[in-house]
Parts: sequence; C-alpha cells; structure tokens
Amino acid sequence: MKFAEYHGKRITASPGFIGATCPCCKTEVIPRCGKKMAHHWAHKNKSQCDNWWEPHSDWSLSWQEGFEVDLQEPVITLGQETHFASIKTKNNTIVQIRQRLTPKIVEEQEKFFQTLVWIVNAGRHKHDSSRLIQAFRKRTIVKLLAASKDETFRPYIVKATDAEKIFRKEWLVARFPMFLDYSTSEITTSGKYTYVVDYIWCLLPFEVKGYRFLLRYEKDEVIAKLMRREGKTKEQIWMSKAFFEKILFNT
Repeated sequence: MKFAEYHGKRITASPGFIGATCPCCKTEVIPRCGKKMAHHWAHKNKSQCDNWWEPHSDWSLSWQEGFEVDLQEPVITLGQETHFASIKTKNNTIVQIRQRLTPKIVEEQEKFFQTLVWIVNAGRHKHDSSRLIQAFRKRTIVKLLAASKDETFRPYIVKATDAEKIFRKEWLVARFPMFLDYSTSEITTSGKYTYVVDYIWCLLPFEVKGYRFLLRYEKDEVIAKLMRREGKTKEQIWMSKAFFEKILFNT
C-alpha cells in the first residue's frame, strides 16, 4: 500500500520508519523502500488484511497519482466488510485500478463498491491489443456521428457477438463502465489503426439492440471526467441506455 497511518496522519513509506499502522486493519506495517519497486508499506506479520488488494505497478501508480492525494487509497466499509479502493472522488465515484480481473472479482467488487468505475490494464496481453487493432481494420468497430455538442463524446459501435471475440469475458460482464488502457501493449506490427492502442476505450456495460458501445478518451480526459462525475449506482448507469436507444438509433 502507498499510505500508512501515524498519529492520525497518512504518510508514505520512508526507510527505517517505525510505528506506522495499516489504515484498514490497524496492525503494524513496515516500509519497503527498494530500488526495483515503488516505495510502499507491507504488513509486519506478512499477511494482507484485504484479499482484494493488488500490488502497485508503475502503470497503476501513474493512474492513481493523476488524482489528488487525499482521494487515493480510501478505506471503504459496508456492513461488516472493509476494503481499500484505488480512488474515491469527492462526488462519490469509486475507481478501481486493476492489472488483473476475473469474472468473480468483477462480481464481488461491483456488489461491494456501489458507485464503481473500472480502469484496467488492457495491454498486458499482446493478443488483446491485436484483436482491437484488427477490429478497426476490418471495420468490426465503427464510429458513429456524435449526437452531442460535447466534443469529448466519441461513440463507437460493435456487434455484441463480435465484442465477445475482441474483449475479455471479465470486461464484458461488468455492470459498470470499464475503461480499457492498452498503452502498455508491446505491438510489433505497424500499419493502419495501430494508433488505437494509444487511446483509453470506455466499454459501456449495456447492450442496445444487439450492439455494445465504446467511447474514446485521452488519459487526462478520463481523469478530468471522473473527477467531475457524480457517483452513480448500477441502476442510474443503466438509465443512460435509453439515451443511446433514442438519440443514436432515433427510436
């Protein structure tokens, strides 16, 4: 974890520091300040109190540090259950920044974090990036004319049956928006549409008349959008499905 507590204040890891505690379980933590990994805190008893916790990487820290320090790594409690989140904005949007996902992780965390947005390292596997590029080359994913004055609203469409061949199951089953970051991919080919991995693609969680929707963003746009965004429940997010049905399909 990036932060520990010491006399009521959040602190970052520094070599030799003694007496800090975990913000979640309140047990003692010790600083890890090596050269290979980002400085962080680890539990002295070598256990991890939150089984949802995922170790930081350069990629995850680059996202997390785009938000204000006070918003990073909050502890969220629901009933008798407590977990860290990556980010909680002032408007109650919970952001989970994840290297790895499974359908089970998606289901569990969406049930707990009730106003969630995902940011996922989609470039970890070369084949995922290649499938995205091929989908644009073959026009399996196509751009729609924006039905909005907002210049950042860039909708793309893909048949739901094709989406199953392009995107991982754990991304498709999410019931909250899934921001896919392909920037870590190691693409060895060149040519048309390789640039698509330079963008962040928001996979919307609903299907409209057999289609899935993607929105294209720059990284700084995503952070700015999430900072402004009001936290929305699953039911509130799915209300926007009517917008796509009415505006994009003129129904």
